[in-house]
Amino acid sequence: MGNTSDGTFTTFEIPDSFGEKWRRMFTSAAEVFDFDLSTLSILYEDRVHILAQGGTVDDLTNRVIDYDFIKCIIERNQPHAIFDLREDSQWQNSPIVQAGFVSAAGFPLRDDDGTPFGTLCVLRTHPAPYPDSHFKLFESFAHSVEVEINAFRDKAKLHEERERRQTAEHLVENAKDLHSMLFDSSLDMMLIHDETGKILDVNARVLERLGYDTSELIGQSPGIIAAPEYAPKAKMRLEQIFTHGEAFFRTQLITKSSEELAVEVTSQLFKWKGKPAIFSVVRELESRRIPEEELEDHKYMIRVSEKVGNMGHWIIDLIDGNLEWSATQYLLHGVEPGSVDATMDFFLSTVHPDDRQWVQNAVEEAIATKTPREAEFRIVLPDGRIRWIRSQNTFLYRGEKAVKFFGIDQDITEEKALIQELEESREHYKSLIENLGDTTAVLRHAIDGTILYLSPSIEPMFGYKPEEGLGKKVQEVCEYSPESLARIETAIGEMVTSGKTITIEVAFKHRDGSWRWNISHAHPVRNSSDQIECIEVVATDITRRKILELELAENEALLKEAQRVGIIGHWSLVPESGHLEWSDETYRIWGIEPGSIDLNLEYALSSVHREDKSRVAKELQRAIESDIPFSVEFRVTRP
Repeated sequence: MGNTSDGTFTTFEIPDSFGEKWRRMFTSAAEVFDFDLSTLSILYEDRVHILAQGGTVDDLTNRVIDYDFIKCIIERNQPHAIFDLREDSQWQNSPIVQAGFVSAAGFPLRDDDGTPFGTLCVLRTHPAPYPDSHFKLFESFAHSVEVEINAFRDKAKLHEERERRQTAEHLVENAKDLHSMLFDSSLDMMLIHDETGKILDVNARVLERLGYDTSELIGQSPGIIAAPEYAPKAKMRLEQIFTHGEAFFRTQLITKSSEELAVEVTSQLFKWKGKPAIFSVVRELESRRIPEEELEDHKYMIRVSEKVGNMGHWIIDLIDGNLEWSATQYLLHGVEPGSVDATMDFFLSTVHPDDRQWVQNAVEEAIATKTPREAEFRIVLPDGRIRWIRSQNTFLYRGEKAVKFFGIDQDITEEKALIQELEESREHYKSLIENLGDTTAVLRHAIDGTILYLSPSIEPMFGYKPEEGLGKKVQEVCEYSPESLARIETAIGEMVTSGKTITIEVAFKHRDGSWRWNISHAHPVRNSSDQIECIEVVATDITRRKILELELAENEALLKEAQRVGIIGHWSLVPESGHLEWSDETYRIWGIEPGSIDLNLEYALSSVHREDKSRVAKELQRAIESDIPFSVEFRVTRP
């Protein structure tokens, strides 16, 4: 669960072990500090949910209890204690008093921004003060709970941001792949070369006409397909393309079966996978009759490809100035095919006012200089919606004369939104991990332990600045105790094998020489090939909580020793189940070795002196039925 701006909670996972750990701590504390119930609660959907409880009442874990006092603490957002609820007009008839509680103290649990989301409450069935030492201890408990729950929330946020970023990157890549559909369905041969002329990619038409497999052409120089007498001119053509940005020439290609093909080639510079490359369209000069059915198939494939890829194409006849649009080009502009005259004036009227002038200038400049260019601009649909368009174009030549200006437009609105979301996600992710506070840090390291990233909060936690740790092994920055190091190695092995998140508590030495503790949540980060790229760790400093646990354990030991010396024992009974528990000293008072018998209420009553048995049984039954404490003196008969 996680806090939102309106004070309610959104869901995120809180491990069961969290509630169990605090239940044990509260149960032990109840014996030391004399309270009947301590609860950890959160406010979710305007209801109070109990996460953990310890004391002498029934188990309330994960049930919803409408305790007004708990809600009051959340609303006050300040610690508050009441000696006797029955004497306070606000609480005299409240559910908390009806439940049998008389004295209460509450401590708010706050989010990182100070917004309360829950409480830690201590309840007693009798009037009692709350000394400063007890008050401070439970404030410390509340702070430890805040740190842990906020760490669970931050971990969930990091995971969510990472998944959103990966999804956005995946969708952007898919959008780019749609271009290949037009590439492979063209009737002309198309090739992509790098700056040296090496072939990077070819379309299906090249393989069909030249008789090669893709593997035979990729990585080869143009000479493999050029007729011998034309091969020496390849270097000159490359220089021409890089000088003028384009080239048009005629040449001869040779197929794998040694057939010569007379062709005309139109080449231009463009970006391919982020690097400069050459795109060439190769058209055979000799007429070749294509069956009408095959021609229609190709036209159909182009229409489908444009529709699937949100693309359209246009042609400007440079002789008569006529502009033609494909059917999907009309749809890109939000109008039915043929419903308007596709003129340059109409096109410019659809361009966003802020982009219109520079788009017009770009078209006029491209036609005047015969220089293709790529542009991204906005258009406004008839219903007022705005679309982003990516336009790529080239010139078609007859001989040395450019006769047509041809372009492909693609709707990239979703891609733009995804890129924007991706950038915002990256910035949010960066801000999130850089502002986690002094008690939570993020560490990312390679499988071999080499540190790849450290959040700024690593310095207060370990004593090292982020730049001091980058490139080093984790063990060089984090000196763990031998027991912790063994647990870490085992846990990482399990995580790599299962691919699941692991959670461990470890002891480590701070740069100042002091020993501290943190709880670490580690998970594998995978690349696009589903291989583990690195391991990301969200670590939360729990030193304060550990010290409190040790102090509580010492107090518990002192309590047991005091009970032993004073011959005082204690017991607890669950009436519904009949479950009975005795302290070690109670066993000794009864003259029995601790744990040596199957303890139950029937056995306990059977050991009461026969003259006292009826009286003790009645007092016990009365207390159970009325929820009123009782005090009784009686004799026991030892074995």
